[in-house]
Amino acid sequence: MSTAPLPMATRIQRLLAMLQWVAAHPDGVEVSEACARFDMSEAQLLKELEMATMIGDGSAEFDDMPFLVFIEGSRVEANLLSFRRPLRITEAEGLALLASAGALVDEHTDPDEPLARALTKLADLLGASVGETLDVDLDHDGGTIGRELSEAIEAGRRVRFTYWSYGRDAVEERLVEPWRLLSRDGEWYLSGLDVAKDDGRRFRLDRIDDLVVTDDPAAPAPKGNDTVGIPEDAPTVVLDLSPAAAWVVEAYPVQHVEQVGESMRVTLSVTGASWLERILLRLGPDATPVAIDERLGDAGVAAAAAARVLDRYR
Repeated sequence: MSTAPLPMATRIQRLLAMLQWVAAHPDGVEVSEACARFDMSEAQLLKELEMATMIGDGSAEFDDMPFLVFIEGSRVEANLLSFRRPLRITEAEGLALLASAGALVDEHTDPDEPLARALTKLADLLGASVGETLDVDLDHDGGTIGRELSEAIEAGRRVRFTYWSYGRDAVEERLVEPWRLLSRDGEWYLSGLDVAKDDGRRFRLDRIDDLVVTDDPAAPAPKGNDTVGIPEDAPTVVLDLSPAAAWVVEAYPVQHVEQVGESMRVTLSVTGASWLERILLRLGPDATPVAIDERLGDAGVAAAAAARVLDRYR
């Protein structure tokens, strides 16, 4: 069994292979069987799988999680969700790839070489040419779709569009009463009322197609709709955060914030107990639970989660 540390790229390749193999067994596999197959100790295996459970968990609805990993006792299960399909890149990402990789070829490069052929195919898809000078238009308003949505919001009109749900890999038509546009982590979002579901939702603009501004009037945005995507009756937790954890206020749906001494006391909407456990484990000593909804457990939820993780390494 290998004990030497591996490069991060090799670890990621091994993790992806492991998840593919586990997901091929609908009922999961024994941890010992996975250890034998991938020549790892139980502690190594569980450490990698624990890391996998954190990928994409920052989404309030877990919409961006590429896979789910469940570890129960001596068995592990994996659901690949959207990870089964190839990644879909945006035009901006494609142009960035074309520009960066295009710097590696010149007029002396053999056009039949793999990189040159790949760049030619990519350029054809984007309607560009390898080596072409590109004008850069900084997306400060969400692009064409963002501007059309802004006009719909200002006019108080409903919008209809097709939307690709990343987590379910499904394209559906949505009728929405648009509330506002917001930008986070380089992506633009529309928050609004999904008419069919009669609930607030958040939509990424780069997943919207066939946008139509209808003549139907839309109600104005309700006050305090920053918790879009979280049910009104969702459980809450009150945390005291150290200055090092102040980023939580910007990253998650917060209902209330107040300063208590050097700490920041926040009331946070929570999607479930497992999500709360992960965020508390991530924050560690920078977060102190003050009040926890009884549906989520008690103040010892973080300690209990940490104990379960440690038990797997003993």
